Amino acid sequence: MSHLERDTVRTIAQRVAGRVRTWVATQEFWLTSPKKYTSTRRRNSPCCTIVIAHKNAPEFVKACLQSIATHTIQTTYEIIVADDCSAAPAFSELLAIRQPYLRLYRFRTPHGHSFVLEWLYRKARSPYVLILDQDTLLLSNRWETLLDEFQRDLRLTLIGMRDQHINRHSPRMVHPSFLLINKTRCSARLQPPFFVGERPGYEGYEIGQQEPYHALSCKALLQDPHSIGYLDTHPTQYGLGCVGYYRDVRDAVVYHQWYSGRLYTLNDDDVIDGHPARSFRQGINKFWQDYYAGQLDMSTR
Repeated sequence: MSHLERDTVRTIAQRVAGRVRTWVATQEFWLTSPKKYTSTRRRNSPCCTIVIAHKNAPEFVKACLQSIATHTIQTTYEIIVADDCSAAPAFSELLAIRQPYLRLYRFRTPHGHSFVLEWLYRKARSPYVLILDQDTLLLSNRWETLLDEFQRDLRLTLIGMRDQHINRHSPRMVHPSFLLINKTRCSARLQPPFFVGERPGYEGYEIGQQEPYHALSCKALLQDPHSIGYLDTHPTQYGLGCVGYYRDVRDAVVYHQWYSGRLYTLNDDDVIDGHPARSFRQGINKFWQDYYAGQLDMSTR
């Protein structure tokens, strides 16, 4: 074998080794794939995959799924719920959910919210992915019309709620409580992983507390500041939560109640961000009463 041939083989081997290292770094979560518990009929090639990461709040997931089914939607979709090793009573309630085109998975050991989001994103089979937090309700079918925004503006990769949590004011980031992704553009323009791993270049971004899932926002901003479309938000009277709207405050798209998973493990007198857990529960209970009575008040608190 000549020196030239040896150099060519060595170069190819180095490239292959590099790709293997990259694959291991970005795909390692597949080694702990969750167990599939339920399966309903699957739509062939749905337009949108709705994904929900769940932890210890089945009543919110049931309401979230109900809010999807409430509205007349022309877009074909599938729903995937991944449970991040909830307590047994919480998980058993999910098993009782019966909804078309729903798949339910459970991780045997806890992996964290960002890890589960990454797994769900890769599990989606559709060109569009709608990420919902477990404590999010769709207030209308307006999300479906947002898909048209990707056709009107070819720069758009993401459409989501500004992350303006009371302790994490980062309005240039989008929060996965509601996050609509053009998966084709996202995968073509941005480097995986999207919700775990290193968060690139925060310089110039207004951000408080950093979360792993901000990596997707940062990568999108670095690629093109105009690649993100924002739902603006305002707080409501229902405890600490917010409603998201697109361009017009009267046109609410989504409601997000904070801390649903953490409340599961707290007593009434325990404190979250300076507020007793009791006050959160009171706001949530009022929300459910108004929700089922059809009297939700999404006005500013």
